[in-house]
Amino acid sequence: MATDFTKKIMQLGASGTNANNLNPQLGALAPYLNLMESAYPQQNLLSPEEQAFLFFTKMAEESSKPGATAIGAAGSAGQEFLKTRMAQKQIDATRNKDILTGAVSLSAALNKPKSIKNLDIGAASYMTEADAIALYPPGKFGDFYKNITASNDLMVGTPVINAQGNQMGIKGTYLNDTLDKAFLFPLSTAASSFKASELGDVFWQYGATDEEARAKAREFLISSGVPSGAAGFENIINQITTKDKNLDGQLYVSGNSYKNFGVGVNNGKVESVFMKTPVKSQDPPIVQIRQERLKLLNKSLDTAINKSNNVLPRTEGIMEALLSGNTDTGFLQEKFLPFKQASRQIFGTDSAAVSSAENIQAMSFALAPLMRPVGSGSTSDMEFKAYQKAVLDLGNTPKANYISLYLLRRSTENNKRLAQAEQQLWNNAKLSPESINKTINAMDSGIFYKFPGNSEEVKAMPEGEARDIAAEKEVRAWWDEVPRGGVAINNDWSTSESTYIIKGWKGRQ
Repeated sequence: MATDFTKKIMQLGASGTNANNLNPQLGALAPYLNLMESAYPQQNLLSPEEQAFLFFTKMAEESSKPGATAIGAAGSAGQEFLKTRMAQKQIDATRNKDILTGAVSLSAALNKPKSIKNLDIGAASYMTEADAIALYPPGKFGDFYKNITASNDLMVGTPVINAQGNQMGIKGTYLNDTLDKAFLFPLSTAASSFKASELGDVFWQYGATDEEARAKAREFLISSGVPSGAAGFENIINQITTKDKNLDGQLYVSGNSYKNFGVGVNNGKVESVFMKTPVKSQDPPIVQIRQERLKLLNKSLDTAINKSNNVLPRTEGIMEALLSGNTDTGFLQEKFLPFKQASRQIFGTDSAAVSSAENIQAMSFALAPLMRPVGSGSTSDMEFKAYQKAVLDLGNTPKANYISLYLLRRSTENNKRLAQAEQQLWNNAKLSPESINKTINAMDSGIFYKFPGNSEEVKAMPEGEARDIAAEKEVRAWWDEVPRGGVAINNDWSTSESTYIIKGWKGRQ
C-alpha cells in the first residue's frame, strides 16, 4: 500500500508528471511520505460499486415520482453522483496535500545541515583528575582530560603552560551548539607575552595557630613579589603553612624534592603562582629518613597484623574461661593430667577438666612460636619451653596464665595501633621527625591500667573521714571506667595485697 501511495502522490498536476523526473532530490521524500501516510489514515470513501448502486437507487427514486421521465431521473441521479464524486476527490486531495507538506517539513528538519563552530572556551588551568574527567568525559573527548590534570595538589588552579612558556587556552569545536571536541592552543604565540619565571626557594611558614601561620605565609608571598590576587595564591598558602616549630624557616619539601616558586607573568604582570621542582635539585635528607622509616614500619605493621589475626581469636575463649573460674590450672593439674588421660582411655570416662587442660596445652603450643622475636632464627627446645611458660602453661596458676595472655593481647594491639599511627604521621609532610617521635612517645602504650592518684582538690582536704570518702569515691569512679577483664596495677589504691587486680575475676588466684 505504501508503495502504491508513494507512486500516486508523486504524480503532480493534471498532467500526472512524476516528481522523480523533475528533481532527483524529490525522490528522497519517499521514506518521509510513507511515514506521514501513517499519520494521516485513509478515510473510508465509497467504492465504484457503491457509487453505481447509489446512482441507480437515486434514479429509481426520481423515476417513481409522478410525471417523471427516464431522462430526467437519470439527470437528477447523475447530478447527485457528481456531487458525491467531487466531495470524495476533495477529501483525497486534502489528505495528499497534508502528507506531502508534512513529508517536506520532516525531511527539512531531519536533514538540517550541521552547524560547526570553533570557539574559545577560556584559559586552561590544572585541576584534579576527577574534575577534569567530569568536565571532559573520555568517552567523548578521549585523553584530553590528561592535558589539564594536575600531577600533584600544588598544581591545582595554576595555568597550563607549554614548553615555550606560553599560557595555554582551550578551544572547542561546537556541533549544532554542542561541544564536540576540545584542544589546547597558545593564547599568544609571542613568548614574551606570558612567561613562567622562578622567584627562588620556598620556606616553611610556622605559626602556633592556623591563622598565625597563614598570615605569615601571605606576608612571605607578597614580599616575594606575588600579589594576593594571583591565581594559586591561596593554594600555595595551604601547602607551606605548618604548626610544627621544628620546620620553621626550613626549605619546603613536597614529595621527594625541594620546591621553587614559579610565577606566570603576562605583559609584565604576575597573574599566577605555583611551585615547581628545580632542574638541579638535591634530595632532601628528610626524604631518605622518611622512606627508610616507612619501609621498616610497613614490615612491622605486617607482622603486627598477622600476629593480631592469630593471637586475638585464639586467646579470647581461654581468657574468658579463666576469668569466670571455669578452667583450673596449676602444678597439680599439670602433674595429674597424664593419669586423668589414662583413666579416660581405660574406663571411657569423659572429663570436662581433662578436655580443658588439653585445650590449654594445645593453645600453649600454638602461641609459643608467636613469642619468638622477629629475625631471631631457629628456636631450641629449651627456648620453646620458655616461650610456653611465658605465654600459657598448664603448670602456672590461673591468674598467672590470665595475666600472661592479657599481656600478649594488649601488647599485640598496641604494636599494631602504634605502627599504624606512626605510619600516618610519617606520611604527613608538615611534620618533622622530632615532632613525630614526640607524638609517638606521648601515645599511651601502657599494658596495665593505673590509678592516676587523687585529685589536688582531695589532697588539699584535711585528713579525716571526709577526705577518705572523697578519695574512695574517685577510686571507684576510675575503676568503673576499667572494662571487665582489664588488669590494673595496685599502686596503693586497693587494700588487696595482690600486685595485679583483675576486674571481674572469679578464678583461683
